[in-house]
Formats: sequence, structure tokens, C-alpha cells
Amino acid sequence: MKMDAVYLVAPKPKPMSMPTRRACILAGVTLTTGVLLGGTCGYSIGASAVQEVIPWERGSGTHTDPSGDIELDELRRLAVDAPIAELVEKAVIFLGMCGETRRADPVLWRGVERLSRAMMEASRPVSDSVVDALVVLIEGGGFPPELRLQDHLQSLRELRMRPGRTK
Repeated sequence: MKMDAVYLVAPKPKPMSMPTRRACILAGVTLTTGVLLGGTCGYSIGASAVQEVIPWERGSGTHTDPSGDIELDELRRLAVDAPIAELVEKAVIFLGMCGETRRADPVLWRGVERLSRAMMEASRPVSDSVVDALVVLIEGGGFPPELRLQDHLQSLRELRMRPGRTK
């Protein structure tokens, strides 16, 4: 009988799991870069959001104090402090919000009054739908009596019924 030699091979030893110097430096640089970029972007986004959330600080302060409702505060700013061109530009949204949920707010009725005066003074109203919305909103009532918006109705109705009107 012949005997062959049998060799047992031991498994290779596992390398140490300690991080290398290069891995530590790479992790540190990645962390620092992330903190710097995140802080810069977060600050710039936060700073621009504060200007949008607190619009009453930029105005003349003629409307009431902040209500805690961002939409209401922006509508009040449009109604009282915003230039008439901005109010006319956002008239459809403004009138829609006033008519649906904010009829009782007297500050918003001042914006309706400013808008109706602008439509009557313009040689041609910006939009027929704005004139229609103004008439419907004023006819619905609920405005402060000192604004005398009922006096604007006749002129606005004439604008509605003018010849060559497009829808």
C-alpha cells in the first residue's frame, strides 16, 4: 500500500478591520463639505422663506397685525399695501379668495374698493372676468358701509355691458 502525503491548508488570516488613515481623511473631508454646503443652502432657503412668510414687515403697516394665517396676511398686504399694478395682476386670485372664505374681513374689502376704482378709471378694464367677479362680490354684500361699494356697481355694470365685450 502506498501512502500519499496530505497537506492541510489553513485559511488566510482576515485583514484587520481598523480603518486606514486615508479612509479617515476621506470621511472627514466628506463630512465637512456636506456641513458647509448644507448650511449654506439651508440658510439661503430659510432667509428667502422668511421674506415670503412675513410680508407685513415690508409694507407701510396700514393693515392689521399678523393674524397667523399666511394667506390672509398676504391678501391683506395686496389689499392695502401693494401697488395697484400688483393688485390688478393678481386680481383673479384675490377676488376668488375674498369671495370664497374671507368675506367678513374689512381689510380685504378695501382691496376690492381699490380694484373697482382701478377698473373704472382705466380706459379699458384689464379683464372682463375681473369686472364680473367684482360685480358679483359687491352684489353679495357684507362690505363695510363706509366704503360705499354700492356706488361702484352702476359703473361696473356699464363696463360689463359695453359693446364688443369678449368672454
